[in-house]
Amino acid sequence: DDNQLVRVTHYFCEGDGTGYYCGTMASGQEVFFGAAACHPARMGQRFLLGGIVFHCLDTGGLVGWVNVDLWCYSEACADEVCTQPCPTFQAWEVVRWLP
Repeated sequence: DDNQLVRVTHYFCEGDGTGYYCGTMASGQEVFFGAAACHPARMGQRFLLGGIVFHCLDTGGLVGWVNVDLWCYSEACADEVCTQPCPTFQAWEVVRWLP
């Protein structure tokens, strides 16, 4: 089964109060909307969540097997419409891993 229940979190370039991340991901690419931090074994994989395709191009010390950490420009974009709105999800969601 390609569906998995995961914990959904966000990391931001600005405004989250926990440290800002606007730089280069583990993949070597600059952060962009649609990028996600995932377990290292998932590096390079894509997944569908809320009708949006995300790409695992980053990792992190807090990212486990059942966690995806979505990158967004700012925390405000997680709650409001902006240039690249950060989608708001429940703490736990089912993702579909894509081939």
